[in-house]
Amino acid sequence: MKEEIVRIQRDALARIAQASDRRGVEDARVAILGKKGELTLAQTGMKDVPREEKPAVGQLLNEARKAITEALDAKLEEVQARRTRPPWPVWT
Repeated sequence: MKEEIVRIQRDALARIAQASDRRGVEDARVAILGKKGELTLAQTGMKDVPREEKPAVGQLLNEARKAITEALDAKLEEVQARRTRPPWPVWT
């Protein structure tokens, strides 16, 4: 389970980095954190994790979700900043 979470996080961060517009960022968010998203499905697998491993796996899930959410927010800000910036230099 731990390896799966690490793989999901790595793949998610790569997908987010490749997003070039708002739609791409939103598609990545849904695919990863949505109702049927990869990380969400992994989270439902917690019921199968042995009791003694649950705290470590839960912490890893929370850290992955946090890292992915922060990457999504940062990418969305980057995309919006690119969109509002004029395509030519502004001389004042």
